[in-house]
Amino acid sequence: QDGVPLYVICKNQQMALIAREKPQTLSALQKIEGIGENKARQFGEAILNIVRANAQISGDFKDSESLPRPMSENGYEQPQPESQ
Repeated sequence: QDGVPLYVICKNQQMALIAREKPQTLSALQKIEGIGENKARQFGEAILNIVRANAQISGDFKDSESLPRPMSENGYEQPQPESQ
């Protein structure tokens, strides 16, 4: 983001913790050691978007209810399939 190399934003240990914990909110992200208020404010949404996208692609996430629903082309949430 803004030409800042990834190693300046997060160390390998922080990236590993983010990958393991899969935070879905800025407050959850700030619980990762080394991710303070400033880093969360500056890079948090970009990091969370990567975590969310990866979780949706891989199906590997802790709490599916916390993930945003996929957006349709017109920008509205797609309806959830009905349970049988």
